[in-house]
Amino acid sequence: MKSRLRILLPAFVIVIFIAIAIVLFFNQGVHMSKEKVQLQKISDVPANCWDELAKKKIFFAHMSVGYNIIEGLEDVIKDHEQISLKIIETYNPASLSGPVFAHAKLGHNTQTLLKIESFNRMMESIAQAKPDIAFLKFCYVDINKDSNPDDIFDSYAHAMRNLKEKNPRTQFVHLTVPLCSNPLSFKRKVKAIVKAAIRKPGVADDNLKRQQFNKLLRKSFTDKEPIFDLAAAESTSSDGFTCFTIKAGQRVPTMLTEYTTDGGHLNKKGRRVVAEQLLIKLAKMANE
Repeated sequence: MKSRLRILLPAFVIVIFIAIAIVLFFNQGVHMSKEKVQLQKISDVPANCWDELAKKKIFFAHMSVGYNIIEGLEDVIKDHEQISLKIIETYNPASLSGPVFAHAKLGHNTQTLLKIESFNRMMESIAQAKPDIAFLKFCYVDINKDSNPDDIFDSYAHAMRNLKEKNPRTQFVHLTVPLCSNPLSFKRKVKAIVKAAIRKPGVADDNLKRQQFNKLLRKSFTDKEPIFDLAAAESTSSDGFTCFTIKAGQRVPTMLTEYTTDGGHLNKKGRRVVAEQLLIKLAKMANE
């Protein structure tokens, strides 16, 4: 009997361990809000707004997910003849001599502060072209569990104040940092369960730091300067409900799994959703 107990006890402990891990994992798993957000549609925007947008010189600095967004813009424009934007990849001042949506690579991923410096240099190089609208986008890997959102935001806000002074005719749009989704594959889900069991940081911890930065950005610029809430677009379903996890006793928005194939980049559906909301934001700005 004792020998049987010695054999069964380790197995019992393993089962309990797995059960606890699963409970911990699903306690911080995906939830959907009960409150519904009213999403705007391309068809809600008057034709004259698109006409005004087509006259603007726009510059977008980005990496990684930014190319997904560019692909989304091209998808949407192809399906809506009222939207006429010339999209090119460049930060050559000569290319911004007339109406255009120019975009260019921004620094290197994970080097967040250097991306801010890189954007400064880009704006200096195209300053003579006097772009009407300009914005940069951080990547999800630029802010993670080890980041200091306060320091990053202070550097960003300081740089943007200087850029506004040097480029008074340019409207700068502030973008929230993109998010990641909960694990998609079985293998990654198993890893997430193990991490939950041993209290090792995971996706929710990274998204929590991104949310801290995004909160600072919204608090500082809402109703003062233009904001495009990329994180909100990635975490809101087509029917208007927000996807989130629970971490540190608070709601932490997470990217919808239906918007991605690898947990971070946007798939065809996700890039279109984000592109539509960005175009609507830019059209409104063009008519203010």
